[in-house]
Amino acid sequence: MQRPRTWLIAAAALGLWLTAGFFLVPELLEAIYRSNAVPLLSQQPLSFFLEQWREIVLFGGAAAVAVALSMRALRDPTLSHRLVPDARPSDLGAVRILVAGILLASTLWEDPGSTAALPDGLRNPPGVMHFLARLPGYEALAGSAIALEAFGWLTSLVLLCAMIGWKSRLSVPLGAILYLLLGGWLRQYAWFYHTGLIPLYLLAVLSFLPSGEGLSLDRLLRRRGGDRPAADVPSRRFGWARYAVWTALALPYVAAGLSKLRNGGLTWWDASNFKYILFQSVLRPMEFDFQFSLGLASAPDWLFEAMAIAALLGELLYALVLVSRRARWVIPIAMLLMHLSILFLQNILFFDLILLQAIYWNFRPLLSRLPLPAGIAGPHPTSGRPGGALRAPQFAGGEMGGGALRAMARKGRRATEAVLVVLTVCWVFRVEYYPLTAMQMFSSRQSEPLVYEIALARTAAGDVVRAPIEDSIGAMSDSRYRRVLQMAFDEERQALAGAVMEAVVRRWNDTAEAEREILSIEIQRWEWLYLAEPSDPDHGRLTDRVVYSFDGTAEP
Repeated sequence: MQRPRTWLIAAAALGLWLTAGFFLVPELLEAIYRSNAVPLLSQQPLSFFLEQWREIVLFGGAAAVAVALSMRALRDPTLSHRLVPDARPSDLGAVRILVAGILLASTLWEDPGSTAALPDGLRNPPGVMHFLARLPGYEALAGSAIALEAFGWLTSLVLLCAMIGWKSRLSVPLGAILYLLLGGWLRQYAWFYHTGLIPLYLLAVLSFLPSGEGLSLDRLLRRRGGDRPAADVPSRRFGWARYAVWTALALPYVAAGLSKLRNGGLTWWDASNFKYILFQSVLRPMEFDFQFSLGLASAPDWLFEAMAIAALLGELLYALVLVSRRARWVIPIAMLLMHLSILFLQNILFFDLILLQAIYWNFRPLLSRLPLPAGIAGPHPTSGRPGGALRAPQFAGGEMGGGALRAMARKGRRATEAVLVVLTVCWVFRVEYYPLTAMQMFSSRQSEPLVYEIALARTAAGDVVRAPIEDSIGAMSDSRYRRVLQMAFDEERQALAGAVMEAVVRRWNDTAEAEREILSIEIQRWEWLYLAEPSDPDHGRLTDRVVYSFDGTAEP
């Protein structure tokens, strides 16, 4: 009787959700709107909010059914045994090393101290950073380059400890928290960009899992101290733990694909829209300067539509890595190729996502060839298959009994379910609240004219070059200053953009040779009818310009 009762409760909950969503809540929204109790709502017509809510009700109901079925499958012993391959402590340890290493590299690449040179008015704390910005000392920290550099090095040190597995119960969650704060600090001067978010999610998930019991300094010290850590053999406990991390990587890809269909419609892959995405990424200032996309401007539409459909299918089908061993062979390779294509066609490097594709592969053959200290990873049979699905005794390790290990395995399953619920809720409600996101980048439909901004600098030698904004202020690397360029054409924020340019010029001229000193920075706005004039060698026409002299004043 238990199973029918469960399904009856689920059906009643779904019916209640649909009834309230379609009949009760719209009446409440209309009453609130007409009472002007929430002034923010008056910025949009009532029909806008009603349409958004109806969409949430429909997608929320469908998502709830999908989540319920997924959780039912995960709790079924037979199905979960097929879906979740066993794993060793060293398998989870390899994942920890990969994830923490990616975040460590990201932290070492950043220059948080340079944000001290930026004007206070540019700060817009995202998400959880709103609460931290109210704490005493926040303003003082923003103005101290030394303190910010020290914070960056502290984050790097903790992430290094997490990577090598020293005090992992503390270093892994602390590393996630510190990187969360560092990422939020940098984003408050730019926008809510997505680079670094997914490895942060993975490290957060690892914080609740026994990620330090394999391939770690902790394991080595415990063995030398006479303890008996879990044997390095496949078990359900570590299989579920690794599966939770797999889920945290796979679902954001699926959310990105679904967001494209939700926001851009079933024809998101239309050539005009995909051309806009490619061309704007290349023409706006980016970290790299590949021009391959522009060379395809006159190519037939079917080529762009084929690329768009391939990208969309790659994201939607990424969920297969959670149910198929063969998919764990194919899809990570396909996604790696897609990210390389994004690099050369859009000048965007998702180095974290490129490296994370290795998370589904079995590291055992590599580990068996490394000169690791005795005790870090035991010499057990190897398998070259992704996911390391060797079937050894289901529960093995130390002095623990099967009951205790089964309870530990349930922690991994619950972590998987928590990831599934949280990320699904974020997508349904379009949450964009740092560090949570619905993965909506490049999901809206666009068409000509294509508008973009560039920044040029005039030097003392009379040369006109690309403004070295990211070279002057390292925190603006990866072209995070694009929002500032748009401010230059907004009368209310033009002075703020000038203050940023003044900071750039001041820091640059402090170390530059005399002939390379910058005298002025010109921000240009261009407009290109890429469908009507695909062969235009100038890629559009100049429509507006603002010149900032060395003192930050603007000239039309």
